[in-house]
Amino acid sequence: MELFLGDALLTFDGSVVESFGTGSHSAGRFHVGVLAGVEVSESRRQGSVIRFQTIWGGTPLVIGFGSDQRAAVELFADEVRKALVARRG
Repeated sequence: MELFLGDALLTFDGSVVESFGTGSHSAGRFHVGVLAGVEVSESRRQGSVIRFQTIWGGTPLVIGFGSDQRAAVELFADEVRKALVARRG
């Protein structure tokens, strides 16, 4: 699954989430085994974001997106959540 979010690209193959970006978007690669969760949210300060938190804590990977992309981002997040549930049994 691939998702273009402005100047960022998110991919998920069922096991690994990858983020490629420029500007304010970070690049990262996370196996579902090290993800604590994925959250889609909206705030006045950050706008709409998808956030990936690892089991180690620290700074999460946060990617902003336009409100017109919300449905696609939710579908992406749901796929990652399904993999997290399957992994944890």
